[in-house]
Amino acid sequence: MKFSRFLFVFILGLTAALPLLAQNQGYPQPQLPFSPSGSPLFGQDIVIDDLPDQNQQMVTIRAAFNGWFYALLTYAENTQPRYRVLRSTDHGNSWATVFTAEVWLNHTGISKADLLITGQTDQTIKIFTGIIFHDSIMHNAPAIICRWDGNTGEWEEELLKEYSTEIHDLAFADDGLYPATNSNPSSMAYIYSKKKDYFTDSIYYCVSTDGGLTFGPKRGFAGSAQFIHKVALAYGRSASWPSGRYFAVWEEQASAATPAGHLYTAHTEPGISSPFTLPVLLDGIASGTDNLLRNPAIACQLSASDNDSGNITQVIVCEKKNPVVEKWDITGFCNRKGVSTPQFYNFNPDPTPHNKLQPAIGFNPFDSTFMMTYFDTTGQKLPYLTKNFNMNDPDMWNVLSPGYNDNGELNRPCPGVILDPEKHTGANAWIGRRSNGNGVALFDAPFHYYTGTDNGGFFGMGSNLKLYPNPVSTTLNIQFESGVARGTAFKLYNGQGRLIMTLPEKIYPPGMQRLQIDLSDDPPGVYTLNCRNAGSSKSYKIVKTR
Repeated sequence: MKFSRFLFVFILGLTAALPLLAQNQGYPQPQLPFSPSGSPLFGQDIVIDDLPDQNQQMVTIRAAFNGWFYALLTYAENTQPRYRVLRSTDHGNSWATVFTAEVWLNHTGISKADLLITGQTDQTIKIFTGIIFHDSIMHNAPAIICRWDGNTGEWEEELLKEYSTEIHDLAFADDGLYPATNSNPSSMAYIYSKKKDYFTDSIYYCVSTDGGLTFGPKRGFAGSAQFIHKVALAYGRSASWPSGRYFAVWEEQASAATPAGHLYTAHTEPGISSPFTLPVLLDGIASGTDNLLRNPAIACQLSASDNDSGNITQVIVCEKKNPVVEKWDITGFCNRKGVSTPQFYNFNPDPTPHNKLQPAIGFNPFDSTFMMTYFDTTGQKLPYLTKNFNMNDPDMWNVLSPGYNDNGELNRPCPGVILDPEKHTGANAWIGRRSNGNGVALFDAPFHYYTGTDNGGFFGMGSNLKLYPNPVSTTLNIQFESGVARGTAFKLYNGQGRLIMTLPEKIYPPGMQRLQIDLSDDPPGVYTLNCRNAGSSKSYKIVKTR
């Protein structure tokens, strides 16, 4: 660490050096360094498509390689189901429509919509949409997967057309950040569950090794006499396993009306185009979970290094029914040797007695953490948690926000989390509710917290706090005018909520001050500067670049 990590200067004629900020050593317990009312890592909710008369029902976001966000949302217009894809080129601050598609089948609604973005240049971005319809008259569920031009929104090709059967669920995944060794330039895959015949449900898998331009044959890899309801898919890769694998998880229920069931997982082996391994029954691992699980989500480590077990970490989260008190909880299963062993550990990331639903999980290769969100129905909150990919002490997750949503009017938000490859942190989208009862697609991210000037009087009369430059590569300036002499303390946290620097409380005299923070040796990412005085606290987001 450099000698003058923090330097304090009285601009009005006085110059003095502040005490050196101590660099925290070791790894403190997970903590929430923010006020209980909300996290400073998240700002005001952003409306993706502001149409108050439109009842928006589902939203999914994905990021392109360059940090552009794409959002797929569904809605009904004059009782006719439609879906729209929007794009944000400024990290979710503003959105513009790329294309709108109508559902052409009569008596039809949309029961599932998924989205994937591929491409390694601005000109080659492709959009993939997967839509499952529901025909209320024929009682079937056709599905379609299409490819669209990511810039013009023009339709290009129909990749899957299942019109004559009942599709239960579908899911996408890709290897864009760390391509498998046999993909060029990258691969993508999809799975879907369907009613094969009167007695059997099946899951099918299809992979493309050229970014979705051509696909191999569809292959069935799991079948059951039970109802295969939900499916999820993720890509995993590490230094020792550069050929990559696609990891699947699915839910089997006795019938469509059964509230919960079994969870199974399997992965392609030894590569992305290979057959799947034998399924592993997850709820057979932990007591109290047998036949009580549903709605799984999956994420896998994807990086240029191994975890501390020399392998790939696989994490699955789901809903677990508590039959005693008739509520749902979030539980999870992690495997630190996801490629080579079926050894899973059961964990519970949130010990509160609240009712919790709709988990979602992703992986951040820039800081090697898993990112999780879910719906706390009791508190009407959407928490945001992270955990290091080694998954040591898997029950202990870092709570970056107990609830990033501003509006507590939530019914079925189905929150999602996705990586921003430029900001190196997660982003979230969900469905909120307007005052007129209509659903509205919302967006927020840890880096959206206000970072400009504080004119609210935090430092007393004449307060004017500025952070510049931001984003910053080496030295950050914190300038403020203190109207009255008062004690103030500064603390700096990294993106996982870990305290990395602190300046104990000091009385600053009236006048203009400037604090300089040397960040040249710190890795890129999102940091939070917390300022406290006289019982008040404010926090500001800092983006560190290379």
